[in-house]
Amino acid sequence: FPLAEAGSQRRKAYPDGDDVVTSQRSDEKFYGTKLGSFTNYAHGIGGTVYAVDPDTLFIKGFTYDGTGPGVEGAGGLAPHYSGPVVNEICCMSDAFFWVGNTTQPSPRGWVVPYPENYKGSEVPILNRYQGENIILNLPKGIKIKDITWISVWCRRFTVNFGDLYIENSKIEIPQSVKLSEFSRKAHGVASGNVTILDERTFYIPELRYDGRAPDAFFFVGKGTTPNVETGIKVPNEKGSLERLGAYNDKDIEIQLPKEITVHDIDWLSIYCISYRENFGEVFVPDNLFVPPALGQTFITTTTTSALSNCLPLIDNVLQVRWALESNDIVVQLVGRIEPNQYMSFGLSGSPERSEMIGADVAVAYFDERGEPRVDDYFLSAKSQCDGTRGVCPDTRIGGSNDFHSVSGEYVGGVASITFRRSLRTSDVKMDQDIDATIRSQVIGAVGNLNNRGEANYHFSGWTAGPVSLSFSSVGFDGCPVPLSPDASNEAEKRTPKNLKPWEPQYIEGEDIITAQIGPTGGSRGYKAITGEESWGIAWWLNGKLIPEVYVERGKTYRFIVEGGKDETNPAEYHPFYITDSRYGGYGQLEAAERERETIYAGVSITNVKTDGTGYPYPTAVGRLCTWEPKMGERDQAENVDTFEEYKKSLELFCHGDGDPGELTWKVPMDAPDLLYYQCYNHQNMGWKIHVVSEGFRLRREKGPDNGAALSRSCNTISIAVISLLLCAVIGRWG
Repeated sequence: FPLAEAGSQRRKAYPDGDDVVTSQRSDEKFYGTKLGSFTNYAHGIGGTVYAVDPDTLFIKGFTYDGTGPGVEGAGGLAPHYSGPVVNEICCMSDAFFWVGNTTQPSPRGWVVPYPENYKGSEVPILNRYQGENIILNLPKGIKIKDITWISVWCRRFTVNFGDLYIENSKIEIPQSVKLSEFSRKAHGVASGNVTILDERTFYIPELRYDGRAPDAFFFVGKGTTPNVETGIKVPNEKGSLERLGAYNDKDIEIQLPKEITVHDIDWLSIYCISYRENFGEVFVPDNLFVPPALGQTFITTTTTSALSNCLPLIDNVLQVRWALESNDIVVQLVGRIEPNQYMSFGLSGSPERSEMIGADVAVAYFDERGEPRVDDYFLSAKSQCDGTRGVCPDTRIGGSNDFHSVSGEYVGGVASITFRRSLRTSDVKMDQDIDATIRSQVIGAVGNLNNRGEANYHFSGWTAGPVSLSFSSVGFDGCPVPLSPDASNEAEKRTPKNLKPWEPQYIEGEDIITAQIGPTGGSRGYKAITGEESWGIAWWLNGKLIPEVYVERGKTYRFIVEGGKDETNPAEYHPFYITDSRYGGYGQLEAAERERETIYAGVSITNVKTDGTGYPYPTAVGRLCTWEPKMGERDQAENVDTFEEYKKSLELFCHGDGDPGELTWKVPMDAPDLLYYQCYNHQNMGWKIHVVSEGFRLRREKGPDNGAALSRSCNTISIAVISLLLCAVIGRWG
């Protein structure tokens, strides 16, 4: 194989007077663009630094004594030193490669891990080095053009042991080069645009070839067309020189033999040697300025997807696995959940602790067709989404869903859903960028989906205490036991299905009713009574959890409303209204949904003459009073058998100043038999209103199963029945 002769060199002048070789057509070994050499201030820092590609540095002959002792007094410190003067041994185990974009090395920078493939959550400290060659991959999202210096830095005492300043405006950095697609000549050969990643590495996306030729190989050589005389075989993506098999839209990476670079060839072909036939080729241009082949190149193809990191978010319930791939983070949530539940994971609303408000999270679940879904959520308040605030999908409040490439399966009570998102978000209002160079506070939860298919309150579990991780970690496995499918279905074991629901509560014969906010009573309360999921709070009327209310047509009722009136905080704003909707939440509905609902009380329309719109608004708002567990106690819903016992564990708190609201309602004579009291802003907080005629009486009888048997009677019917019986008796005696 005739190797090309060394070509002319391109040189760039630098301020220190060095001529830096930037062309690769040279007799000398090419390491990239020379940036300069370290200046040593302490501990023998040395080495020459090169820009290999936009993300990678190469240090030739790096030296460091590995001891990191402090400096006696200030005399030994260079002018670039920043930090305290120490008179003792420091930094015995706290020196790192450090880069930044300030005017001089300072604590405002980024650590560059070396070696990169370390295990565990802590970045390893530098050991002793004596003239070794080192490849440094900058943190994801940071380019050489973004930094102004590199330092060997003692993070603990902010001591600069040695540095090199980088003048970005005066350097040219080698970069990958995109070529054409393979020409399509025979045997179905085709591909996407081929990329030269470095001097010896080609990336071929979406490669197709039928694999039917007797001895076809990857082939490179000189000349204007592929030919057997100047060509040489190139190993396939597995490093093998076996004949090529079939490829079906496969992404692969191949490397030239060590003695050859892209500067020595004119073409890359899929070539059949026996028949001397070229099935398709890509031509390689001259004068390329691509990165050197130093072993830094790695491409994640369609055949690789190892999520080597794992962290438990909720013990034995929810785990997160992740990996950083280029500028994307790949996440897999694995959880023991039921089919109607969700798993969530994301960035905390606070950089110091686990905080729900302000969090940017992914909510993963399976839809009604069994398809995996991942929705992007912004948590602006600890409340159900009202269409503007609360726990809301971004797409519902004007944002976008940044998650894509979703896949998953549900086996034996364990859900596994994998998805991607970019480190940099396109939705700056509702999403956070991911900084892979630091540890990020994260949160996770498991809960039920509501009737809209949105996340409800996370009764099933959530992250307790601060939880953090580094998105750039490699090989960090903090999960002692993987969550694997279980025929016994652990999710069902955790669900207290054997707990009997509480008996329904009733209000009948009362015309003044006080409406307050309280807990839903766990698995015995709201869901067991209504069959619907709730956010975690519900209406309590006259001290009863969502009682069924009986009202008479034509009669007037007063509702004293204490559901909160702070419109700026959706968790403390619950207007009361009466409707024919089983779900409520009129304020968050779209126009088409509103047309299907009829409101009977608690909502007025603004003056059309004043604002031209006639916009609805709630009228029954007042101070906030809530039923809560007594001080220092947990919710006892799962531990007591009756509602009466449960209520004894609670006490009523009224928050702040202000007066109750009031709703006066005269029941229309044509009102339907069944209506509902609900919250104007949130769904699934109320329950039934039975509309009856005058004289109705509600009677509850205890049956043999201690259940409540309802019977309806009225005085007129009772009198009629008695009269008929008397007539029958008199007739019989007569």
